[in-house]
Amino acid sequence: MYPDIDNGHIYPKNCRAKQKIAIVIPYRNRETHLHQWLLNVIPLLRRQQADATIFVSEQAEVENFNRGMMKNIGFIEATKYDQFDCVVFNDVDYVPEDDHNIYQCLPQPNHMAGRPEKKGYKLYYGGFTGGIISFRTDVFKGINGYSNKFFVWGGEDDNLGKRIKKAGLIISRPLYNVSHCTTLRHKVDKRLPLR
Repeated sequence: MYPDIDNGHIYPKNCRAKQKIAIVIPYRNRETHLHQWLLNVIPLLRRQQADATIFVSEQAEVENFNRGMMKNIGFIEATKYDQFDCVVFNDVDYVPEDDHNIYQCLPQPNHMAGRPEKKGYKLYYGGFTGGIISFRTDVFKGINGYSNKFFVWGGEDDNLGKRIKKAGLIISRPLYNVSHCTTLRHKVDKRLPLR
């Protein structure tokens, strides 16, 4: 689809971006969503003149899906690949609608999906961190990433919010209309208890 992209690396041709970004997508069995995400987000990253490398962290079919673990593994593998200033964790079913919702890192964790379409473009609740969130790499290491204890759906994002708060950080969010995200439809897996 994009012959000019080398190993998932998108970069501006005529300038130097302020940050080098790793985008980590936790993934399993969502080929249509991944295709739609790539078709929408790669052009957005180009318009933003981002220097970004996309990492798809895919879990095998052996266990129940563990999003937190897939995000942590994606982060670790990204840091082996290159030295990034910023990491963006982007669920494969969340697509930003506004070019002003910049793939970047701020001093505080930046929750880019504050107004998801499936909730009528309203914030779920004050501590919500799901969908798309960015961290400076040192900040993400400082909070010790996501918990690996949550399987199937739910819990890992709320736990992340607690880790952010415990570290004395504040979740920043883009302006109301800028953080609108399309949410690609899928069947929601039943929440399972902690292992």
